[in-house]
Amino acid sequence: MDRSKTERLIALLRAQRGEAARRSGEVRGSRGWTDSSDRLDTLNQAIMRVGATASEPWGDEPEPDPEAERAERAG
Repeated sequence: MDRSKTERLIALLRAQRGEAARRSGEVRGSRGWTDSSDRLDTLNQAIMRVGATASEPWGDEPEPDPEAERAERAG
């Protein structure tokens, strides 16, 4: 992975960690928690995109499906 992708991935992982910490302070199912979960979904997708373009193998994990995950959380 080149340096710019590595730096991008590190920035995304830091943002993900920060958002997860913010969400932990919200009541599960509240508007704040749901909004934070949506932001985490977006960050996770971005992390997967950066990882998918890396030169190192990342395994055969399926692409995340944020709609299915939201439905599961709401379910």
